[in-house]
Amino acid sequence: MTFGDISAEYCQAVVAGLGAQLRSIIWDNDEDLSLLAPCTALELEIKSSEHATTTPYLNADFLPNLRKLLSYRCLGHFARTFETVRPSLTDVRLHCAHFGCDQVSVCNWEDLPQLWPNLEHFNVRQDNQHLTLSKVREIFPKLEKLKTLILHRSEERRVGK
Repeated sequence: MTFGDISAEYCQAVVAGLGAQLRSIIWDNDEDLSLLAPCTALELEIKSSEHATTTPYLNADFLPNLRKLLSYRCLGHFARTFETVRPSLTDVRLHCAHFGCDQVSVCNWEDLPQLWPNLEHFNVRQDNQHLTLSKVREIFPKLEKLKTLILHRSEERRVGK
């Protein structure tokens, strides 16, 4: 289901009636993502270009069975919502990841294998200065189910530091 340019009231009505049944949502509007809280078994694709939510972040009860997370924009502080233990998460494609950035994230890159242990596909479009080549070598082999890894190459990783 695609949530395009519709009102928060309409989103609430749809989610109240169908939330537990919805399996895949493309979120392409500027309403608060916290409206999706009743959706318990979901793949989420975020396309909206404005603020992800007026709520800075939600707890692990938000989308507890999330399997797929795609975001074409920076989630900012709302990314903390997904920095929780989520064994159901297998596919993550992000515009950017802020692990290790104290101003935005509460987690470090080293936490990734414990947070998302069943990750199969991981893609981050923007570079993160906290993800060095040595951390890549240390962290990603711990993700035993990982099939695809796509990272933007930073200058540091290009020269092999």
